[in-house]
Amino acid sequence: MAFLDDLPTPKEFTDVLLASPRGKSPGIDGFNSEAFLELWPFIGKTYVDAMQDCWKRKEFPEGFMEGIMTLIPKVHNVESLRDWRPITLLSTVYKLYAKLIAM
Repeated sequence: MAFLDDLPTPKEFTDVLLASPRGKSPGIDGFNSEAFLELWPFIGKTYVDAMQDCWKRKEFPEGFMEGIMTLIPKVHNVESLRDWRPITLLSTVYKLYAKLIAM
């Protein structure tokens, strides 16, 4: 696992963003991957710098890995608890970071 000691490059962060699925719901931060793609020319360097800093320090800002659990209906006419599906909304920043590690 020595490769985890190497600092991710800006290209690796960009590749992760480009490989992220489209059409997904926004996370608790209110953004989805499409928003990041659209804003990347403006926020990319700041995002990469911040994530590289987290990588170096091996710690994240408070709340970085928090999520909100919620229920979404499985069917149109909800009649019982079985008609709901639990999901956890995570921030897009966290999802991109986790995907970077996975890749």
